[in-house]
Amino acid sequence: MDKKKRSASNNKKNMIKKIEEKDYLLAAELIYDTSTSLSEFIFGKREKSIPYIKKLVEIGNNSLGCENVYGYYLNNELVGLYIGYTGEKKKYYEGMPDFYAFLKAFNILEILILVGKLPILNRLLTSKIEKDEYYISNLVVDSRFRGRGIGSILLDHAIENAKKKECISVILDVDMNNKKAVSFYRRMGFKIVDKNEIKIMKEGTYKMELGLRR
Repeated sequence: MDKKKRSASNNKKNMIKKIEEKDYLLAAELIYDTSTSLSEFIFGKREKSIPYIKKLVEIGNNSLGCENVYGYYLNNELVGLYIGYTGEKKKYYEGMPDFYAFLKAFNILEILILVGKLPILNRLLTSKIEKDEYYISNLVVDSRFRGRGIGSILLDHAIENAKKKECISVILDVDMNNKKAVSFYRRMGFKIVDKNEIKIMKEGTYKMELGLRR
């Protein structure tokens, strides 16, 4: 463990836990900032989108629901988070739960616009995850607290969660244009196994995978 990571993990006031209700708004902001270009495509401009994302976090039982959001707390302040769940849970959310949650969070016109974007989203993100794989949809650290090893600690926590659920691998999507993020996940043992790209939009993601030993 490097010095930054050791320092961040040794402080007893630092901990990872399910996010608290008081932090749903901040969590929504962090979720949006995971990939601003993708978030803007899905939800729209930041100031308009944050309340929608907060609502999805708050109501739960969906792919952005609070039950899957693990926060890193530094002196009781939320400074980073990840969202993770099994492939089995992902398939469940992609059925009626996500649909119902979006109906509660958005108006009908916005729902129709989102539905129109689904074919593009399915080409940009890994759509199929096996039930015994663990999917990290978001991992982000507040820009003020980067460079302290917090991202590595969050990722380690997600990997341990995957092992507890007896998953065979951890899967995530990374913006192809975010070279720092790609390099980070490679250092953590992930490999690029596929590419999801729309060339005309100059947008795409790498599907990265970490195999877990049984």
